[in-house]
Amino acid sequence: MLRDLIVTDFWVKLVSVLAAVVVWGTVKIKISRQPDPVAKAESALEARTFRKLAVAMLKAPGDARGFTVAPGEVDITVTAAFEVMSTLGARDFEVFVNLTDARDIVGRTKPVVVHLPEGVTLLNVEPREVTISAAQPNAPRLNADKQPNP
Repeated sequence: MLRDLIVTDFWVKLVSVLAAVVVWGTVKIKISRQPDPVAKAESALEARTFRKLAVAMLKAPGDARGFTVAPGEVDITVTAAFEVMSTLGARDFEVFVNLTDARDIVGRTKPVVVHLPEGVTLLNVEPREVTISAAQPNAPRLNADKQPNP
């Protein structure tokens, strides 16, 4: 029975297997010669670091409390197509911490949020978090008509 499966029409079966191997090899070679679209897309991207971007504070509209963040500046690394990257400047990024979601946030750390233009991907933020502290009251100001003693 098994012998009949192999021997019956042996030459037709052998030619079919050889034809299948040739077709498979041809397809494999054609695929390997085509450029990788992912690699091509990645090679067209450019990475850039924007340094010392000021961190803004997003507070609720009625929140009159004063806060400071430390550090007050962060570095961000982004990637984009060369055409997009060539038009970018520090003004195109919104860097902030969201202070609307917590009541007692003094002394805590909050993540830095970065809003990016379309077509730009964020790779890194350094530091990723900032420490929130209460703002120090301003030093007393002199009145316009009073001058300090020399």
